[in-house]
Amino acid sequence: MLRLLPLLVAAFLIAGLVEVLVPREWITGWLGQEAGHKGILVASALGTVSPVGLCVSFPIAASIYRAGAGMGSMVAYVSAW
Repeated sequence: MLRLLPLLVAAFLIAGLVEVLVPREWITGWLGQEAGHKGILVASALGTVSPVGLCVSFPIAASIYRAGAGMGSMVAYVSAW
């Protein structure tokens, strides 16, 4: 548990920073429903370079989804990890 706690804290900090620093217009334009295949490809590329692991990827995916990303893009992001 002590090894996992710093990782979870970092994951939520990264997710919060992504939600604040990345503009919603960028997220909906590149990862939204209207982005289509382009959004899935971009999300897959982002998922491959995602830091650490799934403990970080899920909070980031949730914050990006709340900001306007499409479900297909988020599935691609998490799956690409």
